[in-house]
Amino acid sequence: MASFDVFVRTPLGRYQGTISLSIDGGVVTGEAAFMVFTTSFSGTASGNDLAFSGIFGTPAGNVPYSAKAVLSESGIEGSLDTQLGPMTFSSKEGK
Repeated sequence: MASFDVFVRTPLGRYQGTISLSIDGGVVTGEAAFMVFTTSFSGTASGNDLAFSGIFGTPAGNVPYSAKAVLSESGIEGSLDTQLGPMTFSSKEGK
């Protein structure tokens, strides 16, 4: 399992979090955490490109999301689409 410290940009601001994931064949599974939220996800992997989805459980209700990400030697970068608006994440601090 690979684990990354990430910076998450949300409509409510910028937060630090983690993404842990495993890739087996063309399947990616893992967990993401930021603020007080943790979510499990699953999806597909094709080379360094990932597509996955899950649901954040929040006090206001469940927030489904879909994400796309790219793995590289220097980390992970990607974006999420949610009903609360788009979010991005990167293991690079300036992103």
